[in-house]
Amino acid sequence: MRNWFLVLIILPSIAWATNKPLLRIVAPEIPQLINTDGTGTYWNIIKAIYQPHYKLQLSTALPSEIARLKQEEFADAFISFGKNTNSVNDVFSKQHIDTRYSIHLLYNPAQFEYTTPSSLEHKVVATTREFTTLDILPYNTQMYQVDSIANINKLVHNKRIDALVTYSYNVHLSDPEQSLTSVEIAPAQKVYLQFPSTNGQRLADEFDAAMAKLLADKEIEQYFEKEADYLHANFFNTSQNNQIDWHLVPKKYSQDSKKLEALEQEIHFSSYIDRQLSNIDLDIQVNSSRIIFEHFKTQDNQCALNISKTEERQLIAYFSLPSYVFLAPRLLTISGSKIEQELSNQSVNTISLEHLLIPAPQYRIAIIDGGNTEKVLLKSYSQDLLDNLVQISDVPQNKILPLLLNKRVDAVIVWPSLIPNIIADSKVSNQLTTFGLNKLVSNYQYSYIACSKSEKGLAMIEAINLLLEQKKHRSALFDETLSTMDNQSVVQFKELLVKPL
Repeated sequence: MRNWFLVLIILPSIAWATNKPLLRIVAPEIPQLINTDGTGTYWNIIKAIYQPHYKLQLSTALPSEIARLKQEEFADAFISFGKNTNSVNDVFSKQHIDTRYSIHLLYNPAQFEYTTPSSLEHKVVATTREFTTLDILPYNTQMYQVDSIANINKLVHNKRIDALVTYSYNVHLSDPEQSLTSVEIAPAQKVYLQFPSTNGQRLADEFDAAMAKLLADKEIEQYFEKEADYLHANFFNTSQNNQIDWHLVPKKYSQDSKKLEALEQEIHFSSYIDRQLSNIDLDIQVNSSRIIFEHFKTQDNQCALNISKTEERQLIAYFSLPSYVFLAPRLLTISGSKIEQELSNQSVNTISLEHLLIPAPQYRIAIIDGGNTEKVLLKSYSQDLLDNLVQISDVPQNKILPLLLNKRVDAVIVWPSLIPNIIADSKVSNQLTTFGLNKLVSNYQYSYIACSKSEKGLAMIEAINLLLEQKKHRSALFDETLSTMDNQSVVQFKELLVKPL
């Protein structure tokens, strides 16, 4: 049985003028977006719009309470996901605050079959905190709250839980082996303000006008934690006819947000493509690859960046020229360090891990615990050898460089594509040196832009190929990434990708 505490927390905002009229707004609590203390992305946007003219009361309540409060017109406005309403008198803002990702249920059909939400009655469903306050499951579903959804599929197979709920971008994180069935239980929805009060139309008009001005003045992006979140809010795409759903596959795990996130260089690449194709609106979003290709099967306006080309995928998608090359993991160290001096004196561009680690480790060489790097290394090196590496756990990527600079470790084995996320200042790249691992030096992989196998998709691929073939666009697309790579990786990247184009 789900335990709800029917408590409404009133959080008055500071008002500098005592004669401002009171404006009461209620929403469900969603960490980082709608916090109980009046902070968060959504509250901050609302403050920017209404606080100059109103004394605000920002309140959080449980979904069951919100339904009652709407009927009683307890508040002047509510944050609403989509525009579904039981009252014909309610007014919704035309401008939206955000776009929420689709929500997916993952379960084992051998344990039970999902057909409708009622299938989850009396079932134990694992989820993170933000979903415990959203009214998407039957009231008698038992919610099992976890701090992280990573690899939670094991709890399903061990029958500790019946299913799990997560956003579309975290499906792979929760079930990396794709051992569970995934079904969308809530579509992507725009987030609006809903006004049930008699002053609803006036308040909605005020919101729309102020929001339009803030967007035009580029004031809204500051309230979003990540650029990818702001892009996905999709504020400027007005024509569905010219819209392309542009997917980024998340490739790095954030310890802070407990979710998979897109690489910064891929966000930069996507934004550039969006600016160049002025007749197309890109809806830039982050989704797990299995979710992306489910969309490819049914929709004609899908594209995805940096996708591997397989025979199966070529049946449902057109592919561009190579858009990136993922270099094999390399040994990253500081120029002038003891390990760099020894390897440089040997005049080699590739190294032997066996030489550095057997019979006893000569240096502290680190690897990110549980990452894909270890899986790749295991294809070429023994587990006994890799056991000599220092396992780094719960360290954000931007904290790896200080470990090297402070000589906590001598070197780290990393993907070169992640180096821009490891260093915040591109000047530091001059202090870095990488060496190829002798058994992996030729283990690189091209990636491509894939688009739906439709007229829209083919037109997108043709337009993208024209950009990739032109030197000025290649420079704009890749120079920022190359500026933050070490020199050795830059040389290999150019040899493999830039020159062939």
